[in-house]
Amino acid sequence: MMKLLYYELYDLKQDLSETINLASYMPEKVKKLDALISQHLQETSALVPIRNTNFTGNPRTPRSDPEKSVIRPKSYRLSQSEFVTEQDKGSRNFQLLDQGGKPRKTTALVQEGSNWIQLDNLADGQVKMSWDRSLKMAEAMILFGWNGGITAQEMNDWTLDPFELVIR
Repeated sequence: MMKLLYYELYDLKQDLSETINLASYMPEKVKKLDALISQHLQETSALVPIRNTNFTGNPRTPRSDPEKSVIRPKSYRLSQSEFVTEQDKGSRNFQLLDQGGKPRKTTALVQEGSNWIQLDNLADGQVKMSWDRSLKMAEAMILFGWNGGITAQEMNDWTLDPFELVIR
């Protein structure tokens, strides 16, 4: 039987709402933390749940009821996946759009290029990106995630994959 593992890793300094899963962007960090957890469980003789070998479903099946989580987007996107800074210094606001084109409350963090890109997650659901090309060493990548949900069904479902924006 194939062992299915799903990891979640969040930067709680920048993403308190846990909207952007960094596990696939930081596999070495996940591996290190997983080893620490395994070591701790072994050293403390902690009780570990027994795997249900009769389970045949997909563990990533949505946990929410679409009828009860009406504001949760099915998907989201930005109006672009690449942005070219033409001025030496400047700023621009970004916001995720759902499958119907409706703006959604957005959180973002800089994955690469934090030396020349700064972000401000605004209270109105937009993200203000500022840049200074005099500090630029390479392209930047910003990860965007949906920061919404009112009901437990909306918030406690699987995190949607982040949307990537490359800054040149």
